[in-house]
Amino acid sequence: MLGLIGSVVVIGLAASCTGTNASAWVGSTDPSDPVLVVNADSITYHSYAELMAVFGPDHRMKVDARVNARADEHLAQTLLYDEIDPTVALFLLATNDLAQGQGAANARADQGQATRNYGTSLECVVYMTVFGDLHAQLVDNPEVDAYNAEIRALDGATVDGVRIQVADWEQAVLAAGPANVIADDVHPNDAGAALFVDVVAGAVDDC
Repeated sequence: MLGLIGSVVVIGLAASCTGTNASAWVGSTDPSDPVLVVNADSITYHSYAELMAVFGPDHRMKVDARVNARADEHLAQTLLYDEIDPTVALFLLATNDLAQGQGAANARADQGQATRNYGTSLECVVYMTVFGDLHAQLVDNPEVDAYNAEIRALDGATVDGVRIQVADWEQAVLAAGPANVIADDVHPNDAGAALFVDVVAGAVDDC
């Protein structure tokens, strides 16, 4: 298991257990277990079972999945979780930001503000790169390269006392072969879902 101490907040691309727009507490019912909050869009909809297998037994999980969700749409949500004093935040949002023309700078600014919303308890944040080689709005989009380059440059840095780790989803997909792990233009198949959770868990472990 990951052996994390304190509350863990995961903001990003994850699946809903009950539909494409849902909010529910799942996972462990032990009040002493850390809290893991999943704010999500549809990219990892098929990763829910794998996500639960890794995090569910030892984490109380808040799943908030939204179709076409952007980082700016989750800003208000982050304010609600400050009271649980999270120690780790995982941001996997940006695919829809870039596909909808928000741009790399705006996506990063929104994530930065959301990070600050968590307050002084936050010790580590994980950002995730975007895979866009097959998506009509993302292929050959310079904003994808700009966003991923900025995210990778932050890997291992400490900013305002918060350590930054990168979950490199793009490189993982390219290494595995997109045809082997992507079901359509952007969503993972079963093998991709397992790969996604491996990438996420590895980044959280590095915190």
